[in-house]
Amino acid sequence: MLRNLKTLFFISMLFFGNQAFSGSALGEVICRAPLYYIWGDKKTKSFWKNISARGDREEDAKRVLEEKIDRLKNKAISECRKVHENTAGCIAERYKAVESRYSSLSFRARKAIDEAIISDCKKQEGVCLEAESGKIVCKETVKEAGKEKDKIEKAESKSESDKSKKKKKAKEKK
Repeated sequence: MLRNLKTLFFISMLFFGNQAFSGSALGEVICRAPLYYIWGDKKTKSFWKNISARGDREEDAKRVLEEKIDRLKNKAISECRKVHENTAGCIAERYKAVESRYSSLSFRARKAIDEAIISDCKKQEGVCLEAESGKIVCKETVKEAGKEKDKIEKAESKSESDKSKKKKKAKEKK
């Protein structure tokens, strides 16, 4: 069996070279970028979501990520409009959150809540301008195959330790 493994190793080294056992052969690239939307007169940039994509090579992962970003820009703008271009919706949501206690409050307390809700929603009011992504950052990782390899090695070492424990128990019984 050992002879077969040595032969297999030798053949794989001839065929694949050192790359057969290097990290890049087992590697996978993950690229990430934040997606923002820009709204309001002051052109406020608000974080929306982190987007990621995987690929065997950095170029592939970047291409997939850029395609994802292009598709998700419309969703980011839609989300922006729900938050910043829907003052009536904002006010309705705030009243819904306090409705259980609102009727039991005094007139003065209700008036203070009314003013606070309207003020908060007015501060969030603005026109959504565009969505843009931040800097794309890529990182090479180990594929699942490498993890499986680690699991197999751990299982083999565990079975060897189990065998040695059984031998010790057998010696103790004698």
